[in-house]
Amino acid sequence: MRASRAANSLWWAVEGEVVKVSTLQISGAPEGQALFRRLASQADVVCENFRPGTMEAWHIGPDECDPHLVWAR
Repeated sequence: MRASRAANSLWWAVEGEVVKVSTLQISGAPEGQALFRRLASQADVVCENFRPGTMEAWHIGPDECDPHLVWAR
C-alpha cells in the first residue's frame, strides 16, 4: 500500500520545504570533489554514509572542510 501525499504531516510540509539534497560522484572524480567542497562551504550539515575513513581518504573529510560544519555519519 502506498502512502498518499495527503498522508504527509504539516510539519514536513513546512520544515521540509527548505531541505536541499544532492548526490555527487566524488570517488575518483576531481570535479565532484571540487563541487562537494563548494557546496560544503555554504552548508550547515553534511550527511554521509560511507565506511569510516572514506571521506578522509578522498581528502574531503571534516578536517579538510569548515570546522563549523556538522557531520552526520
